[in-house]
Amino acid sequence: MNVVIFLLVLLPLAFTGPVQPVRRYFREENNPDFKRFIYVENEKGDVEMIDLKVGDAKPRVELSDVSYDLYTKNNKDYPYIITTGNVNELSKSFFDPKKPILFVAHGWNNNRNSDVNRYIREATFGNHDVNLFIVDWSGPANSLYLSAKGSVGPVGKLIGNFINEIQKAYNIDGSSFVLIGHSLGAHVVGSAGATVNNKVAHIIGLDPAGPLFSLNHPEERLDISDAKFVQVIHTNGALLGFGSSIGNVDYFPNGGMTQPGCGFDLAGTCAHSKAYKYLAESLTRGPVFQAVLCSDYSQYEKGLCANNEPSTMGDIKFNSSTVASRLYFAEEDDIDYKRFQLLKTKSGDEEVIDLLSDEVTAFAVVTDVTYYLYTKNNLEIPHTVKSSNIQELSISPHFDPAKKTFFIIHGWVDDYTADVNRLVKAALLSKHDLNVIVVDWSPVASESYTTAQNAVTAIGKFVGGFINDMMTTYGISGSQVAIVGHSLGAHIAGNAGSIIRSKVDQIIGLDPAAPMFTVDNTENRLDPTDAHSIGHADYYPNGGMIQAGCGIDLLGGCSHARAFEYLAEAIGNGGKFTATLCGSYSDYQNKKCTNNAKSNMGSATVDKSVVGDFFLDTNSGAPFAQGVLEVIPEVTLEVIPEVTLEVIPEATLEVIPEATQGVIPGVTREVQVLVMVNLL
Repeated sequence: MNVVIFLLVLLPLAFTGPVQPVRRYFREENNPDFKRFIYVENEKGDVEMIDLKVGDAKPRVELSDVSYDLYTKNNKDYPYIITTGNVNELSKSFFDPKKPILFVAHGWNNNRNSDVNRYIREATFGNHDVNLFIVDWSGPANSLYLSAKGSVGPVGKLIGNFINEIQKAYNIDGSSFVLIGHSLGAHVVGSAGATVNNKVAHIIGLDPAGPLFSLNHPEERLDISDAKFVQVIHTNGALLGFGSSIGNVDYFPNGGMTQPGCGFDLAGTCAHSKAYKYLAESLTRGPVFQAVLCSDYSQYEKGLCANNEPSTMGDIKFNSSTVASRLYFAEEDDIDYKRFQLLKTKSGDEEVIDLLSDEVTAFAVVTDVTYYLYTKNNLEIPHTVKSSNIQELSISPHFDPAKKTFFIIHGWVDDYTADVNRLVKAALLSKHDLNVIVVDWSPVASESYTTAQNAVTAIGKFVGGFINDMMTTYGISGSQVAIVGHSLGAHIAGNAGSIIRSKVDQIIGLDPAAPMFTVDNTENRLDPTDAHSIGHADYYPNGGMIQAGCGIDLLGGCSHARAFEYLAEAIGNGGKFTATLCGSYSDYQNKKCTNNAKSNMGSATVDKSVVGDFFLDTNSGAPFAQGVLEVIPEVTLEVIPEVTLEVIPEATLEVIPEATQGVIPGVTREVQVLVMVNLL
């Protein structure tokens, strides 16, 4: 079991004392392609979307592409510039081999004059007498991201060879050296450290770049083997930065995602820059940031780790020995992960939504929920049931308790006319003879996201109570009922399922909403215990992030909607979405799982034999399924007596891993889940 450590310190430049190994991993970072598109700020401050797959993955890097600005106490404002890594030029400068030697490497789209260099240079000479080399690799760094990323290894090797020449010329061992890098520069100094013959003492990675880097390929990124001691500060993990633990000691200030004072930081630029600003402050003020060992960030916030082992950030020491891995979380001010989101309202307008803008307790009443019954006999004009009054069903000439009943629940800012209801209802009734009840909770769903999210539990209980009354009134068992929910509706389905006395046959969660939900709190979200044991499968079409044909999809609305579009096609048109059991989308794309188990994603009946994460690709437009369309005859779904359902022992349930960001991974191991994108 991984142990997580949280701290008040951002990062010490040295750490002593016995420690226990600990790591934090993000599922997406096992897949180097998990973010093809990122948002960046250009020189004018405008936000642009960048396609990470455009550029030269293996650019040619020349010796002249890297130069070094040497600063010392004697020339702390005006550098001595060394070109082409000529170590003989050092004899003409103020270089002192008896003093510590620091190298600082900037990131993408930066140069020798960038803020990271200025902050660290000014902070360093306030308290330290060192040789400071500012590495300028701006030529390769100011190319397309894919090309700049491809230059990381070659640039790092040039720096490493320059350090080898310094060590040789002045008979210096690695204990005199500290390498510091920001963003792509963190991986550059990692490559440099791997090239140096006599290992350097420290490498400090400042929010190492995340896009196109993978946990599975440590040879391409910063790694603990690159120095005697590798220390990492994560400030914008899983966006611009690398979210997983990759150092001997990893610090996660404020949780390592968003940072205080950054507000609506769509591109992550502000949070990304905090890493070097925190380091500069620690260099200036000394060991002022305190950290404590802790199992996870929530435990740290609750004060449950106050008596644990502390750690202090800020001292530069050059003789520390290698230590085992540790994970720390730092904090300046409380701030919720992804507090601000750019979302599209029902009117189609784009708005910045503050997820913490309203009261955390929402007020919902039973009259907020209306039920619309559709059958083959009334495909277009529903029978309306208000206020969960089950007696109104008996008035309908269409409801048949002998047939299976599907409930469909929409998400935020939707109502009973929403596309999810229209498409899934039409698909079900085109091929199956059953009852379809569309749940409308629009009086609350049309409010702010915070209000709607906090009403999920109450709405779920109203729906669950209605289903209980239906079962009692008509003698229906759980095997005759299924629930489909999209976005927030998926969690309403889960809350409904949790209180139904006779567990429903299946719950299908369509891209369950992520903001303000966590894996740790299972009480208000879709959970494995909410339905009968119907298989432990999660499906990740196109990796579960941006969907084929959605283009840039800034707000994620297109990808989010694909979940119910895929389901409707599978049910109504016989689309065969064949998915393969695999450890990651990257492995699936590289055909490492070809012979693994297969399962068809999306259907009115669920394959109860499958377990695990299943990956597949789709077409960019309808028909989305890449498999052969099957001819599905009209049938009446067989009602399976509840007693025949297979009971899966509790001991076989998979332990849900710790959550990261975005769509909650593995939240429904006993319900069918289609995972699309980490929005709503």
